[in-house]
Amino acid sequence: MKICFNNEGHIGDLLLNLPFIKLLIDKYPENEYYQYRYGAGTSFHDSLIRGVGGLSYTDEVNGDLNIPTWMCNKEYAEWEAPADYIFEDHFSVQEYYWKRIYKKHGFDIDIPSDLGIDYNFLLDAPSKKLIETFASTERKKVLIFNQKTRSGQSDNQDYKSYLVRVANIFSDCHFLYTNEEDIDSKLILDNNLIHTPTIFGNHDCDIIHNSYLSLYCDIIIGRANGPFMYAAMHNNNILNKDTNSFNPGNYVFDLDSGTDNVTGGLGRYKNVIGFRLVKAVIPSTTFVVNKFNNQIKDRIVKENNNLINWFN
Repeated sequence: MKICFNNEGHIGDLLLNLPFIKLLIDKYPENEYYQYRYGAGTSFHDSLIRGVGGLSYTDEVNGDLNIPTWMCNKEYAEWEAPADYIFEDHFSVQEYYWKRIYKKHGFDIDIPSDLGIDYNFLLDAPSKKLIETFASTERKKVLIFNQKTRSGQSDNQDYKSYLVRVANIFSDCHFLYTNEEDIDSKLILDNNLIHTPTIFGNHDCDIIHNSYLSLYCDIIIGRANGPFMYAAMHNNNILNKDTNSFNPGNYVFDLDSGTDNVTGGLGRYKNVIGFRLVKAVIPSTTFVVNKFNNQIKDRIVKENNNLINWFN
């Protein structure tokens, strides 16, 4: 049977589905599997699926079975999650839908609890060597994915001024940025702000290159877009396979009502890669009633021969 996947989103939408597609390929290798090459104004680069054995691109959606993998597709409109369903991270969202996709098409597949992005880094040897040579430098390394998002999940604020400022403030660290910016090198005091292609060379698509570079970085920063997720959500950056060492990628943040962090019982979230401030309330303490501010005083003053009533 020929199975064709098609995704109406962007690079990140393609990426998040690959582990679930790989489960299907591994369980039913007798089928032929194809990924439609085009998304929403996007042509997916060959390197993005190269690490998934048995999956090839196609220019037509013409399988015996065609499976949409963009979860906003109208075919899945009735699969709305109940209010009490807990979405811990991007993968828990995909897991919710893929359980139903497997069932709908009669595939008997169990989704492992530790499923994640775990592709092979199929890089050219020269690029890999250049990255590993740079990784041997002693400075701490901060990798910043400054690409803008394409689906409205971030405010897309310009990173340029922040890149310059942070590099000059923390001159003992290397700050690496992935998307080209018009930055005057004279503004950088210690030559520690680096565009990543100057490390491994220029390529038509360098998402895999930056992801491999991320394995050697101490901090990964970015918006929730495809290039960032290829790095920040890779198992090598999330899972701590060496129990004797600290893994800076294994982020867990508690938003519960415990004694350490009383935040209204919002739950516990794994693999947290950033926060966005949506709304904040700054109280005016003048109007807050407490034990120090709970009295109203009345006084009468004379102003221009008129009596005026003032309240304190």
